[in-house]
Formats: sequence, C-alpha cells, structure tokens
Amino acid sequence: MTIGNLLKGVKIIENANVITGPFAGGLLAHLGADVIKVEPPGGGDQYREWGTETRGTVRASFGAYNRGKRSIVLDLKQLEGRDMFRRLCASADVVIENSRPGVMDTLGVGWEVLRHDNPALVYCFITGLGSWGPESQRPTYDGIAQALSGLWSQFIDLAAPEPLGPHLADQATGLYAAFAILAGLEHSRRTGEGTKLEVSMLASCIAFLGSNLALFLSDGEVPTKNWRARRSQVYSFVASDGHPLTVQISGLQKFWEALCRAIESPELVNDPRFSTNMSRIANYEELRKILAARFSCHPRVWWERRLREYDVPAAPILSLDEVVAHPQVKALGIIEPADGDSGSWARAPIAIEGHYLGAETCPPLLSEDADLILSEIGISLEEIAQLRKKSVIL
Repeated sequence: MTIGNLLKGVKIIENANVITGPFAGGLLAHLGADVIKVEPPGGGDQYREWGTETRGTVRASFGAYNRGKRSIVLDLKQLEGRDMFRRLCASADVVIENSRPGVMDTLGVGWEVLRHDNPALVYCFITGLGSWGPESQRPTYDGIAQALSGLWSQFIDLAAPEPLGPHLADQATGLYAAFAILAGLEHSRRTGEGTKLEVSMLASCIAFLGSNLALFLSDGEVPTKNWRARRSQVYSFVASDGHPLTVQISGLQKFWEALCRAIESPELVNDPRFSTNMSRIANYEELRKILAARFSCHPRVWWERRLREYDVPAAPILSLDEVVAHPQVKALGIIEPADGDSGSWARAPIAIEGHYLGAETCPPLLSEDADLILSEIGISLEEIAQLRKKSVIL
C-alpha cells in the first residue's frame, strides 16, 4: 500500500503557502484526499525556492509538505481568477487558507461568499495570532509563534536564547488544523452543513504545552526547560567514546532499581536522597552528576547492551544521519525511498496493515495540473486558453 484511501473522494482546495496550511493539506493527501494547491503568480508558493537562488528549483523542504497534491496558478487579483477560485471551491469539500485576516474577504472570496456557493463547505482558516485581538495583524512565522506562546521558553535558557531547529509551531498548527478538518468533514457528512474553522499558531502552541501549562495554572510554578526532565526523570549522558545517550526511569520504582543494578550501584536503591520518585525529583541534579560519572566509564554501545539486558528505558541520542540508518527505522519503512530527483521524506506516521502511508506522486510542478483541474469543473479548452492568455492562470 503506497497511499491511504481513507479520504478517497474528498476534494480539498489549499490556498496556503509555506508550512502550516501545506502541512495540514499534505497530511490529508497522505490519507487519500485530492488536494488542489492554488498558488499565486510570480513563482507560486514562496517555499518552492526557499533557500535557493535557482528559479524553478523544487527544494526538498517544499516536497516534504506538498507531495501527492495537484497544482494550479490562479491570479486572485483578477476577476476571472476569483471566479475560477469560487467555482473550484463550489466543487470542493474543504478549503484551507492561511492569508492574513481579512485578505480573502477583501478579494471577495472569503467564507461568507464561498459558503453561499457551497453550503456544505468546510473552511479552515489558519492564522498566526488569531483573527481578532490587538496583535491579530502581526506578521507571524514559526519563531514568532514559539516565542509569544511560551513554547520556546520550555526548550532554552532564557538568559542565552537560541533558535530551535524543527518548525514546531508550524507543524503543531498543521496537525491541529488537519484534526479540525476531519471533524468538520464528519459534521458536514452528517448534517449537510458547512463549518468555518479557525486554527491559530499562537493557540496551537499554547495548547501543545499541555501539562507544563496546566502545572502553572494549577499551582503557579513556572516550568523551565528542565521541568519535564526532573518530573519524568529523564537523564542524558555522554559515554566514554563521546557518544550521547538518554535514560528515562519515569516514576516507576522497578526502573529505578533496574538502573541501579545495571550501573552496579545497588547502594543507591535505598539511599534516602533517591529512594522514592519524589526524592529523586527533589535531588535531580545531585543524582544526575552521580549517574554521569558512571556512564562515562564505558562506550555507548556497551551501555545500550547493558541497559537493554536490565530492561531500563534507554536510547542513544541520534543525529539525523544515524536515525535514517537505524535498523528499527528501516524495519518500519518510515522513510520513503528516493524517487529520481524528488528526494525522500518521512511518511505519514499512520500505518494500515503494517504499512505506513505515503503519497504516490512527487510534489507538483508549478501549475502542472491547471488544465485538468479546470476541465473537471466544466471549463472548456478554449476558455482555458483565454485565461492563460490573460495570465489568469499559468
């Protein structure tokens, strides 16, 4: 199985760019939805050429979020372009868009217009900071949402802040958007009524904080970057060969005792500083230093065997090149093999009958599907030629 059929027959118009909207659309494409990516003239989604000066180059980063879709360029600043967009949305089940608040309404193709054309439409509006409030018009990217939501503070030392690697805000928002869209589709199927959904990057990041935020709201303690490590008893060490690894004993006494046996320090089991989960939390730094000294005595591969023997939850801390070569990752087939020049990506983390879902097609070339997409909504070849002549489409 190379593609899911769970959403077969669902048509999605994705008028979104960069990561949040395309990630949501990409997840639904992996599940079998027909996702039509509507791109602006002048190069399409700006993420196509992100980080390169070569025009027309499709970056692997673009492919990661846009595989399995179809593409059409529509100039929504022209009346004919807006008309084509409305006709596309009238034939669709879902619209995803991530313009700034008010942009689509100003163009005359916002929610009120589209639901008049298609009462059963699910309209998912993805914003940076929400569509109301004093900061709603602020330009927002991943780092801005991470900073303003407090998510960033849970990973860094605030006295020496450094940007994080993965697009946590973008992708968390895309996940919540896909989740909301699936609920909207079910509501539309049952009732025939459309729904306007809004998912903001700010709200998504705050929701993603989960127990860290709940702790503060319940007892006023502001979690720092080490809070989860202390509470969950997660430790990281460097072995004698310089390779890092991690151990997590959580709150289970059996794992604490197993760890003490594995490091040949049974005296620590009943040490009053560490004998209970709460005492280990209270004395986290002291215990971390003791364990670090033990783990510096042998290479990482030795510790992997040893900790596995004693059934201690542990793992090497891998770099990405080590991840893709790991036997468990290979066995699961999570990484889709390279297909010509299109590169490789992680498959959607959903398995059906032992196979992870993967999109059948490469990321679309810019507007490569325009003729077919328009013909499907009744636009003749002559009309398509005229639209192309006027630069309404590419």
